[in-house]
Amino acid sequence: MTSHSRKSNSANPNEDAVQKLVYGISHDLGAPLRAVVQFSQLLEQQLDAHLDEKARYWLHLIRDGGSKAQAMVEALLRYSRLSSRMRAHNRFSLQDVAVAAIDEQVNRWRYTHPQAMQPDWDIPAPLPHITGAMEHWHLFFSCVVANALLFQPKDRPDNIPRLRVLDESRNETFCLVIEDNGIGVAENRWPELTRPFMRGQSEQDYPGLGMGLAYCERIAHLHGGSLDFRLSSLGGLAVVYSHGPETG
Repeated sequence: MTSHSRKSNSANPNEDAVQKLVYGISHDLGAPLRAVVQFSQLLEQQLDAHLDEKARYWLHLIRDGGSKAQAMVEALLRYSRLSSRMRAHNRFSLQDVAVAAIDEQVNRWRYTHPQAMQPDWDIPAPLPHITGAMEHWHLFFSCVVANALLFQPKDRPDNIPRLRVLDESRNETFCLVIEDNGIGVAENRWPELTRPFMRGQSEQDYPGLGMGLAYCERIAHLHGGSLDFRLSSLGGLAVVYSHGPETG
């Protein structure tokens, strides 16, 4: 079975410098972006009676663009902070973390899609206890599950979103697989999926920043593992995390 793998680069001596640069840039951009959004709102409020439709449209573009840039900055800050939060290592039940994250995302989906077919998910065999940053793994499952629920076919209102979590560990290598029945991704695009702010679909149809799988790859690397992609037996995409015997 064909898969795409992104291996850990945690031993790169330049990584800390890159992370500090990302944090510094994203942190320093916050204030000017807040000013852009706030002053565009003030202009719109104070000058509303004097604005024609074209001017309102321009201010709307400024405000929305600034708000999106703010969200992107917050996403970069979150990405850079993943490294600093690796100190909180302990042994925990991956099963409990997976169930909590899936329940959270499914309940959110039910709230925002009350008329849609409700998701069906399964963990056929209990997941093991592992050592790592539990907060990271909650984010990992949350991002993958949110993508699985979001990227469902728009032309099939009777479609039931399906999700399955599998432990495919073999020969002392831990292997976690999360697969869905969504629209999938062409194999030649798998290498792009973890690029920050990667958007493979129209934002109008599938809204979001495109950071979910970038977080997941970063978490995989910080735990010494790799992130792979393959075709899902459910018809969509399968996200695969694997790690050598020291995962335990």
